[in-house]
Parts: sequence; structure tokens; C-alpha cells
Amino acid sequence: MKNKIYNKKTFWLGIFFLLLSLVSVRELIFFFDSMSGGKIVRVLMHLVFDTFVGFWLVQESLNYKQTIRAEQEKDEREELVNLKSAHASIIIIQIASLILVIVAVIVWYLGRIDGLIGAALLGSAVAFGIVFILTFFSQLVTYLYYYNKI
Repeated sequence: MKNKIYNKKTFWLGIFFLLLSLVSVRELIFFFDSMSGGKIVRVLMHLVFDTFVGFWLVQESLNYKQTIRAEQEKDEREELVNLKSAHASIIIIQIASLILVIVAVIVWYLGRIDGLIGAALLGSAVAFGIVFILTFFSQLVTYLYYYNKI
């Protein structure tokens, strides 16, 4: 009976763990006399763990339903990561624009700068203020929209 491999990456990872368990068996066979009690226990724990994980991964890669479920979980995780990164980027933009507004106003006020440079400082302060307000309200509106949608 020939089984189809549905997830090759998981399959080869399982084979890798099974090979690690063979290394543990080899170590137990050839170096058992020179090992201390703690080393024997550690090698046996590696053997059991590697064998269990290897068989589990190979079995999972050969099962169609588990492969589909793993792909769905991976998609959900990627969606969550995308949402969190988008939220973090909005927060970073808000903080940066607020800091730039404060710096521009302080430089303009303390420097008593008039003319074109003063107007540029005030203009940049207003522009960064608008960016801050837009990101704040867009975050608030999208939160309320999705809160009411769900």
C-alpha cells in the first residue's frame, strides 16, 4: 500500500527526528559501558522523545485531514500576525507624528524663527498633527466598525 505525502516539509522533519533517534540507539549500543547513569537517562529521554516526535510528524504528513487542518491553522496564524503588525505600525506612526509635532513646535517657539523657515516649521507641525489625528480616528472608526460587525 502506497501512502501519499501531503506535507513534505513535515514528513522530512519527521524523518530527521527518526534519524536522531537512531543516533541515540547507536550511542546506547556502542558507548553504554562508558556512560554514567545520568548520561544513560538523558540518551534514553532523547530516544523516546525523538522517536515519538518523528513518528507523529510522519503520521501527520501522511494524513490528509491533519494536513488541511494544519494549513488552516497556519493561515489563521498568519492573519493574526498581519493584524498585529498593522496595529503596531499605526501605533508607531501615531507616536512618531506626535513627537515630530512637539519637536517642531518647541523648535519654532524657542528659536523665535520667523519667515520662511518658521512657516515651514509650523506647516510641518500642522501636517504631522493632521497625520496623528487621521491615524487616531481611522483606528477608532475601524475598531467600532469591526466591533459592531462581529
